[in-house]
Amino acid sequence: MFENITEVIGFDLGHGETALAHIYLDDPDKTSEPELLEIFGGQKNIITAIGYYPDHPKQKIWIGESALTNQNIKESYITFKKKPSGDLKYLKIMGDYIKTIYENQVEQGRIKENESFFYCWSPSEWTQDRAIVKAYEKLFSDAGIQRVKVVAESRAAYIHAVEKKGMLNLNMAQLKGCVAVIDLGSSTADITLLDQNKNSIPIDIGRNLGAALIDKAIFQRILRNHPHKVELEHIFSSDPSFQNRCELVCRKVKEAYFSEPENYQEPGQYAGGFVAKMQGIYF
Repeated sequence: MFENITEVIGFDLGHGETALAHIYLDDPDKTSEPELLEIFGGQKNIITAIGYYPDHPKQKIWIGESALTNQNIKESYITFKKKPSGDLKYLKIMGDYIKTIYENQVEQGRIKENESFFYCWSPSEWTQDRAIVKAYEKLFSDAGIQRVKVVAESRAAYIHAVEKKGMLNLNMAQLKGCVAVIDLGSSTADITLLDQNKNSIPIDIGRNLGAALIDKAIFQRILRNHPHKVELEHIFSSDPSFQNRCELVCRKVKEAYFSEPENYQEPGQYAGGFVAKMQGIYF
C-alpha cells in the first residue's frame, strides 16, 4: 500500500468545513504532529462550499466562503456532502470540489502527486456498507487522487485520542470495559465503540444528526418573522445562491454564540454583526 509513499495526507471533507493535514513517513521525530495545509487564500480550513463563475477568464470554480460572497458567482452550493449516489449533479459538484482542492495543492507544491497516500474521513454509518465506501473512494480517485482509503470519522477521532493520551491525561490501561468515542459533526453524529477487555474489532455507528440543523433552524426562524418574508422567498426561489449566503450568516451567528455563550445570558443580548443584503433587503 505504501510503496514509494513519502507522506500521508488526511482529507477531512466535512459537511460544514474542509481541512487537509499531512505528515512525512520518514520524519525522524516520531512524535511530530500532522501539519495543516493551506487550502485556499491563506486559509487552512475552509467552509465546504463551491461556486461556478463561468465568465471568469481563469478561475471558473471557486471554493470556500468566496464561493458564497462573490457577487459574480452564478451558481453556488453548500452542505452538499451526502451518501454517494448515481445522481449526476451530486457527482459533478463533489468531483469539482475535490479536484479543485487537489490540483491546487499539487500546483502550489504543497503535496507530492505521486508520493502521497490519502485517508478520507466519512460518516461511520457509510463504512458499514462496502459498496458505499468504494463509491466514495471512487469520487476521490476520479478527481485525480489515486491512492486513497476511507476511514470512519469517529475512528479517526479515537486514534487521535490515543495519540494524545499524554496531553489529555488519559491512561488507556486504566480504562475498563467499553470505550466510546463520539464525533459530533455538521451532518452526522458518529460513534466508535471498542471493548478494552477483548481484542475485538471496533464498532462504528452513526446517525444523520448534525449541527448544520441549527443553522437551518435559525434561518427558518428569521425568515418566518422577517417583514419582507414574501420578497425573500421569491428571491431564494429564483436564485438559491442568495439563500446559501443567508445560511452562512446564520452559521456565523451560531458559531459566535457557542464560542462565548457567557456573553449572551441576559435578555436582549444577541450574537449580531452578521448581515446579508439582497436586492436592497437585509437578512
